[in-house]
Amino acid sequence: MQLQVEQLTETLKARDVAPLDPVATGLLVPKVAGAKKRERDKTRIDESEGGDSHLRNLATKARAKQVGKAIKAAEVSDRKAARVEKQAQITESRAAQLDAFMRCTPMCLCGLVPCPMAEMYHCTVCGDIKKSVCRKKACVGDGPLLLTMHEPESPVLALTE
Repeated sequence: MQLQVEQLTETLKARDVAPLDPVATGLLVPKVAGAKKRERDKTRIDESEGGDSHLRNLATKARAKQVGKAIKAAEVSDRKAARVEKQAQITESRAAQLDAFMRCTPMCLCGLVPCPMAEMYHCTVCGDIKKSVCRKKACVGDGPLLLTMHEPESPVLALTE
């Protein structure tokens, strides 16, 4: 064991005394930069080595772009038509509901028992017909809901006999 300790101390002393060799340790070895390969955008222009350039599939790409725009325009027009149709249906149903309410307002004339419009209210501000008093901000006002809520002016409907 003593012999091993002595050998170890001698090697350590030899390392301390030996001069530092940067090449041996790899400190002064230059790093070689790899040659960069020229990268080109291959989506649109193809350049030959002679310097000529020409557009690749330009007409095909232009037609595809036009078709895509036409499809998007058709989708937008379909959505607009659907929205207009839906608004027309809503307006039509509101008009039918208002007619039914006005027909039964002073006295029920529809003949249905119980009258479907008997417990409905007509808001004088927005024109909606609802089962309860209108609570929209424009109809109620800017104050607290309980203080500004008003009773509907339409009386409870009576059934005809």
